[in-house]
Amino acid sequence: MFEITGRYTSGLKMARQFTEVDWVRQQLREKADLVIYPGTVNLEVWDPAEQAKVAIIRERRGIELIPPVAEFCTSFCVPVLLAEIIRGVVIFPDVADYPVDKLEIIADRNVRETLDISEGALLRVRVLP
Repeated sequence: MFEITGRYTSGLKMARQFTEVDWVRQQLREKADLVIYPGTVNLEVWDPAEQAKVAIIRERRGIELIPPVAEFCTSFCVPVLLAEIIRGVVIFPDVADYPVDKLEIIADRNVRETLDISEGALLRVRVLP
């Protein structure tokens, strides 16, 4: 187990659609025991030492989400805990050009409201085994 710190940033507002897809919700419930809140939390990881940790968990791959249709790519998820209270997974789409300075997290509740955070806030993510 280790922690990664990143800065909360607004995303493109496209992930909400992904997190509302039935097969995504079902696979996260079955494989990660996670009932998800629509949308994702994006963290910018600017420090090279923290980016190295991101690379480690990305290589670990974790839980595989397999799409039943060709319009989606396979993704990999690693269980995490945000601010010691929010369960979630970091999701990595299986694409070569996914940014090394980004953590995209699917959580079990609205992170912004639960933690009362705004753009630029620092968040600590504990990577779970």
